[in-house]
Amino acid sequence: MHNEIEAKRRISILKNLLTIILLLFFLWVLYRNLDDFRTLYNTIQKANPLYLLNAMFLGVANFILLSFVFQSSFKLISNDTKYPNLFAKSVIYHFLTLSNPLGTAGSSAYLINYLVERGLSHIKAVFGILVANLSLNFSFLLILAFTLYNLSIHNKLEEYQWVAAGLVFGINLGLILLIIFFVITPKFSARMAYKITAFINKITTSIIKKDLFSTKTVEEYTHEARSLSDRFDRSIYNFIKNLPLPLAYHGINILILFLSFYSFDILIPLAGILTLYGVIMLFTVVSPTPQGIGIVEGLSYTAAVSVGIGPSEALFGILIYRVAVVWIPALLGLSLFKWSTGEKSG
Repeated sequence: MHNEIEAKRRISILKNLLTIILLLFFLWVLYRNLDDFRTLYNTIQKANPLYLLNAMFLGVANFILLSFVFQSSFKLISNDTKYPNLFAKSVIYHFLTLSNPLGTAGSSAYLINYLVERGLSHIKAVFGILVANLSLNFSFLLILAFTLYNLSIHNKLEEYQWVAAGLVFGINLGLILLIIFFVITPKFSARMAYKITAFINKITTSIIKKDLFSTKTVEEYTHEARSLSDRFDRSIYNFIKNLPLPLAYHGINILILFLSFYSFDILIPLAGILTLYGVIMLFTVVSPTPQGIGIVEGLSYTAAVSVGIGPSEALFGILIYRVAVVWIPALLGLSLFKWSTGEKSG
C-alpha cells in the first residue's frame, strides 16, 4: 500500500514538473515573438470583444459536434448501446490528452473505459475509437491536401519543407490506410487482435507474473475482431454518410481561426484561412508535445507572418485561436473530470 501511494506521488510530481516545463517553454516562445511592445499595445486596443467572445464560445460548442462524431462512430460498432453525456466525455478526453503523460493514448484509454462501462467489450471499444479517429483524420487529410496544393501554386515552401510536408502527408495517409485495413479486413483484424492481446500478456507476465487475458478471452477477442470487421464492411455506406460531421467539426475550427484574426481587423480570404488551418494542424500532428503546446504557437505565428499578416496581429490571432480551441475547453474538461470523479467517490 505504501509503495502504491509513493508511486502515485512520484507520478503526480512528474506531471506537475512536465506542466511547468511546457508552460515555461510556451512563455519563452511568446517572449521571442514580442519585438515591438508599442505595436502590440495598439493591436490590443483595436480588438473587437464581440468576435473574441464568439471565438471562445465556438471553441467550447464545437465539442458538441465532436461528441456527435464519437456517437456516430460508436453506433457503427453497436447500434443497441446508448452513449449519454458524450459531450462531457469529449471535453474530458481533450483535457486528458493535454494533462496525462501518455497523451492521446491515455485519453483514448479513458474513452475505452467509458465504452466498456456501457457494456461494450474492449475490442468493440477499441474499434469504436479507431472508427472515430478514422473519420476525423480522413477529413483532415482532405484539408491538408488543399493546404499543400495552395502552398505549391504560390511557391510558399522551400525544397526541404516540401520533403517534410510530403513525409507528414505520407505518414498521415499511411496511418489512415492502416486503420482502414484494420477495420475492413477480417483476417487482418483477427490476427492483429491476437497479436495485441498476446503482446499485452507478455508484458503483464514479466511484471505481475501472470497473463492479463486468458486463452479463452484471447480467442473470443480474435473472433469478435473478425465479426466487427465484417460488420463494418456492411456499414461503409453509413461511415461515408457520417463524414459531413467531422468535416463540419474542422469547419467550425476554421471559422474560429477566421474570427481570431478578424477580431483584430484582419480579413483573411477563404483559401488563406484554410491553408493556415492546415499548417496549424500539421504542426499539431508532428509536435512532440500534447496538442503541440508551445511549439504550435511559435511555428504557427511564423506561418501567419509568412502569408502577409503583421507580427502583432499574427501573434494575437494565433493565441486567441489556441485559447479558444485548446485552453478554455481544457479548463472545462478539468472541472468536469473533477466533478465526475468526485461524484463516483461520493
